Amino acid sequence: TRNSSALFAFIMPKNTIAYSVGEKVLQRELASKNTQNLVTVELLEREQLAEFLKVELKDGGCAAVILNTVQCVQEMAQYLRTYLPNKEILELHSRYIYPDRKDKEDELIRRMGKKSTAKERNGCILVASQVAEQSLDFDADILITELCPVDLLLQRMGREHRHQIHNVMRPSNLSTPRCIILRFALK
Repeated sequence: TRNSSALFAFIMPKNTIAYSVGEKVLQRELASKNTQNLVTVELLEREQLAEFLKVELKDGGCAAVILNTVQCVQEMAQYLRTYLPNKEILELHSRYIYPDRKDKEDELIRRMGKKSTAKERNGCILVASQVAEQSLDFDADILITELCPVDLLLQRMGREHRHQIHNVMRPSNLSTPRCIILRFALK
């Protein structure tokens, strides 16, 4: 059940390129198939996250929880492991040494990447810091995030419903992009 109401919905921006000709700066839209997605944004109390994920992922699917600090990632991953023992919690942040971080990134791509199957995706919850915002091509069915600057929020939103190939395997309750913004601190 959704106990949070939609704050707003907006259309993700189209891909554009800016370039200069003499002293003029010009902007041109890049050609692509479908560059706009409507994303609904909702609020959720942080203390309700485990129950929210349990309900949202009951029919399958995967989630990305992107937080602002490594300490928050570590605490949230431990919290979710305790309250959701039947889900696989992938923890990713910048404090891992490179070989370990690379292994975790590879596991994330296997579980939530473009070539992932419904079986690999189902029940997977990524808990990550800003390292997940860029350069990792994964596709979550739902995004949960802390409030952050809008440019980072757009990067985070770009990690959900990223690959159309997954649309046929998304559970019906996760068939449209939703960004859930966490409120308050976990204590």
